Amino acid sequence: MLFKLKKIIFNIVYILLFSFLWVSSHSVSYSEYLYNVSIDSIHINSLKLDEYYDIVLSNKDSIRFNFTLEGFAQNSSSTYMYKIVLKNSQGDSAIKTMGLSNCLYANLNEDKYEILISAFDVKGKWVTAPEIIKFEVDNKTANLIAENRQLTEEKRTSDSLIALFKNKDLSSSHNSNLFGIPFLLEGIAAIIIIVLIIILIKSYRRNKTSSKKISEFQTQMAIKDQILDSQNVRTDDLMHLKQTLEGTMTEINSKVDEIMYVNEAILYQVDLMRHKDFEMQQLQENKNVVFSDILARGIKEPAASIKSLVELLRSYDLNVNDTKDIVKYIIEATQKIIAISEDIQRTSDVNMIERVNLNCENVKVQHLLEEALASSQEEALEKRINIRHNIEAGIDVIYIDYDKIFFVLHSLVANAIRNTYNTGNIVVSCYYNETKNGIIFEIKDDGIGLNEEELQYFSVDKSQNTADTPLSVEHLAFTTIKHYIEAHNGLFQVASTLGKGTTFTFLLPIN
Repeated sequence: MLFKLKKIIFNIVYILLFSFLWVSSHSVSYSEYLYNVSIDSIHINSLKLDEYYDIVLSNKDSIRFNFTLEGFAQNSSSTYMYKIVLKNSQGDSAIKTMGLSNCLYANLNEDKYEILISAFDVKGKWVTAPEIIKFEVDNKTANLIAENRQLTEEKRTSDSLIALFKNKDLSSSHNSNLFGIPFLLEGIAAIIIIVLIIILIKSYRRNKTSSKKISEFQTQMAIKDQILDSQNVRTDDLMHLKQTLEGTMTEINSKVDEIMYVNEAILYQVDLMRHKDFEMQQLQENKNVVFSDILARGIKEPAASIKSLVELLRSYDLNVNDTKDIVKYIIEATQKIIAISEDIQRTSDVNMIERVNLNCENVKVQHLLEEALASSQEEALEKRINIRHNIEAGIDVIYIDYDKIFFVLHSLVANAIRNTYNTGNIVVSCYYNETKNGIIFEIKDDGIGLNEEELQYFSVDKSQNTADTPLSVEHLAFTTIKHYIEAHNGLFQVASTLGKGTTFTFLLPIN
């Protein structure tokens, strides 16, 4: 019997030592924190637990945690509180913030829980790492543990009684030798020993039953662990599926945003086309009146000059030099009429600018400027006008309708030549505008300039011309120029000072 008692004590000591080593090896170090929360004790109902792992209780039990803040000086001016977070296996959590150093939970549902206890300074100066304790609410397991605890207590009591009575038996024998105690005491001792043997037999049977129940409990726990592992795998699969769906939704939302942006751009273009159609309808309604006025004002004068010069040739006997001069004037008037006819032909197609697609292509800016200047070179040479052009470094190609922009440049340069004095200067510049993301063409002369009335003409809508509006071939050409530039979604501006010159500027967007 003593040998068995020693073996039981040895096993208990071994289990306690192993538990201490396991807890020490699995404890988390938070040395990097200023203070640590320490668990002083854990009580289930009124029973204080010796170990803080594999804690199991029923839903009728209460569990209380007592804790302290280690390393904190009591005379410190800092004020701190505790934060307690209780989580179940579903991820639900309940949070408490308190100044007390204990917390109590009761009537918890059957589930697996973990409690995280941390402390923090109310002014946000420091916070501790959480102390984590795990426990489970399981009625069946808690009942088994309670029965096992009761049997262990009964066995411990019986072992204590056996040891006590053995000591008394030895003491009685010694005293009988010394004092001659009656044999009756020995009989009583024998009866007590028999009763203890009966108690030990019952305790052994209970221990056997308890061992069987513990074996069943361990089997159930193994099954629960397998189920939990399976649930964890399913949870991982669901999380992966959730992440995949979130990624797909992000892509769908991005595509929807792109479609909405394109739709807004299309609606804007539709509104712009409607506005342009309205302008072109008004221009078409006034075209006949404009052409009649231009023919009357632009062609009548050179035609009358030709008629007068021809009559002069018939009426007088002129020398060779006079005849050459008259013929020269006739040729100039004829060229003016031809130029007016060409401008009218071009302008008659203005109403089609917004109705057809532009024949756009990638055009070399250097080649475009050289061709446009070459087309007016003869007129510039006659007036000994110096024409220079500058192209900013890095500008190479632009996507435009070559014929229409060539007409714009040719017309603006020809206008500059007509309005510049002999030996004057014309500068054609081309540079990039980062703000508006486009290329700017600038034609600047030092000629006669424009007065306020002529400048005002360029700031009004040409579709609103009336019979009182001063019209000319130049005005009609500028109307064509403006519509060609607007067809490219560009901008057209004029700046002039009377007697100092004029600057025509237009911008063509890169995209």
